[in-house]
Parts: sequence; structure tokens; C-alpha cells
Amino acid sequence: MAIAVDAMGGDSPLSVQVEAAVRAVNDFGIEVVLVGAFEQIEETLKLQNYDSDKLRIVNSTETVEMNESPASALRQKKHSSIRVAVDLVKAGEAEAVVSAGNTGASMATAKFVLKSIEGIERPAIASIMPSVHRNHPFVLLDVGANTDCKPLFNGYRKVCSQINRRHRASGNCFNHAVCSSQSSLCSSGRRGKHRLQTPLPFSVCLNG
Repeated sequence: MAIAVDAMGGDSPLSVQVEAAVRAVNDFGIEVVLVGAFEQIEETLKLQNYDSDKLRIVNSTETVEMNESPASALRQKKHSSIRVAVDLVKAGEAEAVVSAGNTGASMATAKFVLKSIEGIERPAIASIMPSVHRNHPFVLLDVGANTDCKPLFNGYRKVCSQINRRHRASGNCFNHAVCSSQSSLCSSGRRGKHRLQTPLPFSVCLNG
């Protein structure tokens, strides 16, 4: 399994990303593709010891800044490290992308290049959070990707969270402690009175 890493994203590009990639290779045997300025990455890697068979570099010529508009980055920077990393997934050369860079640009690029699952109009960012129950964290959706949430979008997330839970409970889970039996809605804004009046535009079996 190869993981594409955006080496140019984040507040501290290159150093942190390269060090983390090397640790993933050395400690877990994961194959990593570092995406970014080839010569800069190569120079940074000279300070590290790693299995060269499991780590390679793919060049990119542009960088998306942290304060850059996601829409502008998507339209104007087709050779950015984020875009090239996502393109690797589409081409089958990587199975996932990791980026500490511009969240909006990462989400927009992934949706544009990889497309959404049929029936899911608005994707969400998931984050594993600790809870008061030791060794039983929970998955939080949506962590900052959408500011204009509609009742329908929350319906999508409810279904996706339940599918995710069943998937983990079936044994296809990197951490069984994440599996839970409840999905809840939390709002930090004003109290909403809107309800989902129409059915979701897809059906799903949660018993399989």
C-alpha cells in the first residue's frame, strides 16, 4: 500500500513531512511517495536513513499556500503538490493522500479529481476524537470542511457514519475501539429548526 504525502503543505513544509514519511517507512514498513519539489526533498532526505525501496519522490512545481482560496488553487495550480498527490491515487499509484496543507484545497481537489461516492453531494472530514470512556474514541463529522450545512448534508453524514461503523465492526477496522453503536448530531451555532423533509436520494442496506 503506497501513501502519497504532500511534502510542501503545512506551516513547516519539507522537514516535518519528510521526517514523518521516513518514520512511517522505518517503523511500519509503509511505502511512501513524497510529492513536492524534487531537489529540495532529495536534499532533506540526505539527513535520513531509510529503505529506498519503500520511499520515492514525485516532482511537483507549484505549492498551495495555507491562506489561498481553494477554488483558485483548484483552477490555477494544476501542478501543485496536492493535485499531483491526488492524481497518483486516481492513477492507481497510491491508495491514499496525506496533507497537512490547505484543508479546503485538499478537499476540493479530492472531490474534483476522484469524485464523490454516488448519491453523496457534499463530503465531510472525519477525525478520531478521545472520549470520557477510555480506549473508546469516537469519529467526529464534519471537522471544518463545510460552513453552509443543510439538513440533507447531515443526512448524508448519518448514513456514512453508520456504514463506517458497520465496516469497522465487521473486522475491517484499523482500531476496533473506534466501533460504536450510536450516531449523534452536535451543533455549535444557533439552534436550528430545519428538518429533513425529503428522503435521501439513495438507499442503503445497513444489515450486510
